[in-house]
Amino acid sequence: MPVRAEHAGYVKAVVRDLNSLGIRIDGLRIFTTVPAGPSPAPGEPVPVRAASMFVPASPRWPWFEPLDIFAGVQWDEEHGWIVEKVFELFGGRGPDRGSRCYGLDLDVVPDPTEVALHIEALLTTSNAYRFNESQPRCRRSADHEPSLERALAAHLPA
Repeated sequence: MPVRAEHAGYVKAVVRDLNSLGIRIDGLRIFTTVPAGPSPAPGEPVPVRAASMFVPASPRWPWFEPLDIFAGVQWDEEHGWIVEKVFELFGGRGPDRGSRCYGLDLDVVPDPTEVALHIEALLTTSNAYRFNESQPRCRRSADHEPSLERALAAHLPA
């Protein structure tokens, strides 16, 4: 198996850029997971590099509505960046929650500043319809792509 670059430095660079725009991030998790479904190649499945975090709902951001709880921000090497709005159902009178996902229409590993600016654009609009409500899989974790590995490696600590 080809050498795979670590993704933590890249994700932390996105978090730094979000923080520099005044976007508070909580619950950062950087992890790998086994892909769903059958392995595309013989042998062991190739783990999917991923991360998740959330932006607490705040009146500062026009995108949030009164029953919204937070925006989950997720990245993985198969889908790229997705923002998921999580909200209370039934007027907040029960334990049920709903969600709606928005793809940012970016490459799998875009520049961290570009990710942060797209998330800021989403949070500062009250009309999110210009963002995709789905994000198709862009690639498989088992597919070796030197350009992706270089992009992730560019954010490794010196």
